[in-house]
Amino acid sequence: MFNNINVFPATTLVVDDDQTNILLLSTVLKHSGFHVVSASDGQEALDCVENHAVDLVLLDIVMPKMDGFETCRRLKASAQTADIPVIFMSMLMEASDKVDAFAIGAVDYVTKPLEIKEVLARVVTHLKLKRLQEQLQLGHTVLMHLSEGVMITDEHLRIVDINKAFTAITGYNREEVLGRKTALLKSGYHDHDFYWQMWQQLQTEGTWQGEVWNKHKNGRIFPEFLSINILHDNRQNTDYYIGVFHDISERKRAEAVIIHQANYDLLTDLPNRNLFTDRLNQTIQQAKRQRKRLGLMFIDLDGFKGVNDHLGHDRGDQVLRTVATKLKQSIRASDSAARIGGDEFTVILPETNDFIGLETVAKKILVALKLSIHHHTISASIGIACYPEHGEDMDVLLKNADNAMYLAKQAGGNQFVIHS
Repeated sequence: MFNNINVFPATTLVVDDDQTNILLLSTVLKHSGFHVVSASDGQEALDCVENHAVDLVLLDIVMPKMDGFETCRRLKASAQTADIPVIFMSMLMEASDKVDAFAIGAVDYVTKPLEIKEVLARVVTHLKLKRLQEQLQLGHTVLMHLSEGVMITDEHLRIVDINKAFTAITGYNREEVLGRKTALLKSGYHDHDFYWQMWQQLQTEGTWQGEVWNKHKNGRIFPEFLSINILHDNRQNTDYYIGVFHDISERKRAEAVIIHQANYDLLTDLPNRNLFTDRLNQTIQQAKRQRKRLGLMFIDLDGFKGVNDHLGHDRGDQVLRTVATKLKQSIRASDSAARIGGDEFTVILPETNDFIGLETVAKKILVALKLSIHHHTISASIGIACYPEHGEDMDVLLKNADNAMYLAKQAGGNQFVIHS
């Protein structure tokens, strides 16, 4: 009748100086599915525990050589055997004897003559408790050693437990967070709607996961990937919230590097053709909505081929970096410069009120890009097109700015031409 309790196989040590008791208990326990070993005194019991993986001890008190109390003390004094449940069996019925038994670490006490069904029931109960304690200990050990941070809160979002990784990620130790609400981690990065949607999904689906920006103890804001699950009681009421998270700062930094490399020129760190076309499209759409003009400059360097051919590509790269720096210094903060290939650059000038403003910027760029490199002169040819006069979409606008640039170059370079 005990074969469904999930405590077998288990080994029970029966310790008694009465061989009749040993035989009786061994027979019943073996019939119930237990492995049984036995000893007739305390020292023999200690030797037996060293040689067998014992799960529970049934221990007589009054025995020769070493009594049960001393045997139990020695079992509890050793880290290897301290967790083995000990049930005393004795004819001693005084309350003081029972108090002494529990004081030295026994889990139960049965009196002789033994009621076998009672003994068996108590053995099963304490083995089940031992298994539960082992499972809880294992779960706690796993929790403490997870690389992900774990936070458990009650239904009111008060923190009731954390693991070591939580402290490593957030900087807060157990004493600083137990009993406090999860709001201490809020960074202010997310608005009310973000948290409202999070809790709506939690209540309807019982789970939520996503990226959250939280605040470290030192004030640093960091991104984490967070999974939250609800633990319900038997009546499906919310009992606990369990949050598991890990810091994704490194992943975010790696993603930012990849995005930057995809959108910026590696040599000059100016936006590349990909980002330039995206910005130009957005700026055109904005100009359409606001019914405003924008300017587009297409810039090609004069004399750059001679630098590359005679001074080498390293010197040419240095010139391109210098041009990029001077170009950024020559335009407004709202303008956007890009290198779209070779020695070709562009500038987007949003909210351009008139052609005079464009001419002023173009002249400033021409002065800035007039360079002398070891008897080689570098200058710029600039073509200018405006939205909407010279095109209402990106392709037409870019083509007309390019054509104007070629007219400037054909005229000798170091000048600008506005598309006509």
